[in-house]
Parts: sequence; C-alpha cells; structure tokens
Amino acid sequence: MAASPLAVAVLVRNLRKHDIALIRTISPASSEPPGGRAARWARSLLDRATDAFIVFDESTPTPDADKTTLIPHAHYRDRFIGYPRAAMMRNRVLCIAPTELPPVTLGLLAIPRAADTTDLELRVVGSAAPSLARAVESEASRYPRHLSARLEALSDGAQVQEIDAAELTIVPETRTIEHFQTLFLVLSLDRPVLTPRTEAMTRLAQQVGPEWLHLSDGPVTAEALDLALARVRATPEIARPNLDGRCLETTQNAYAVLFEDVARRHSRS
Repeated sequence: MAASPLAVAVLVRNLRKHDIALIRTISPASSEPPGGRAARWARSLLDRATDAFIVFDESTPTPDADKTTLIPHAHYRDRFIGYPRAAMMRNRVLCIAPTELPPVTLGLLAIPRAADTTDLELRVVGSAAPSLARAVESEASRYPRHLSARLEALSDGAQVQEIDAAELTIVPETRTIEHFQTLFLVLSLDRPVLTPRTEAMTRLAQQVGPEWLHLSDGPVTAEALDLALARVRATPEIARPNLDGRCLETTQNAYAVLFEDVARRHSRS
C-alpha cells in the first residue's frame, strides 16, 4: 500500500465526516505485500470503508465479493478518429509507457541481439527514471541498429504514431491500470501485443483473439518475441481484435449505474 496508515486513517475519517462513498478499482495483477501490523490494519480499515470494488476481469480477487462489480476495460477506437497515422515498419518492436517506463524495461534491451529474427529493432518510448534512461542511452549508442529511444512524455497523437509504426508492442507487465490502458490502446489501434501470461491475460486473449494478444511464460524473452512475431506474420490481415462490449458508452453506463446504486445504498446506511 503506497499510502501510510496515518494517511489511510485520515482518509477514512474524512469519508465518514462528510458522508462520502468510496469506490475502488482493483487491477487484475495488483497485489499487496504482507507488510507489518500497521499496514495490515490500514488495508483492513480501507477495505471496510469501501462501498464498492470494480474489477476488469472475473479472476481478480477483492476483499468482498458481494461488493464487487465487473466492468470490462473500454477500448479507444473512437477516440483517435482523424488523428495522423503512421505506416508499420517491419521488424520494429515497441515498448511504450504513457507515464514512466517500468524498471522491467531494462531486461528487454538486449533482446533484439539475442533474437533469431534478423534486423530486429527495439523502440523504447516514454519518460524514464535516470538510471533506466542512462542504460537505454548507453545500449542505443553501442547498438544503434537494434535499439532506438524517445525518452520523453508523449502526446496522445505521438503515442498513436509510435504504436502504428511498430510491428508488435511489448507490454512487459500488467500490474497497474496504466499498463492496462497501454495494452488497450495498442489493441484499439489494431496492433498485436506481447505480454507475460497471467490468468487475466489468458482470459483476455481468449476474448480479443490469441493472434492479437500473445503471451509469454514469465518475463518476455528473445524466444518469446521470436515466436510472437512468427505468429503475427502468419495471421491474415483481415480481422481486428474482438473488442465487442467494450465501447466507451457501454462502460460509462455501467459506471453510472454502479455510482447511482452505491449512492442510494450509502444514503440509507
């Protein structure tokens, strides 16, 4: 839990004082370390104060199943209509983050040189912590054919063009809502994704199509990347990812219904 026990206690006190309902979204791979007694107490206090939990996937555990509502993550297909697009560059593999690149990005840097796929280029895009930025820049200067980078925060339009230009995008972990936003942005632009296998990702691959969501057993490796690219290239370019039931209007309506229900229940309690 990022917040301190004191901060949680203050939050819960203010919620009660001002009669405010609390709704929390739980991402599928989010997990809390056991922590000490104070951390466990704070989590329990926050859980008891929560009026409803939202999950993207049936496999996501929550503290109270009776308070849990499934609302699938929305796609972004309609959001970028009219944006300038880019042509796909064969052999370009992208790792992109809308906020900050995760530390596990470091483990991807040598993959293009270890892969059997020839002339592979890894494109790393997004802001980065100083230590990761130094590692990326050093690797790119030594192996410019295999690694390029754009280490800065990007606009929506720039993200769209970077994703368009890649043959495959790696999402190296799916622990946070931001990671899910990246994954669905790529799928919404009709580009395939490679990500580590979890129960949630296995279910999602069955829904959107395994030819669009490729799974690696454990962290992404050169072997996993070779296999995913081979499958991508063997897939006919006729279909799109199946994102039925994930339009923004459907999702908004589901949230509105939940908020209204929680408000009614909260006012009666």
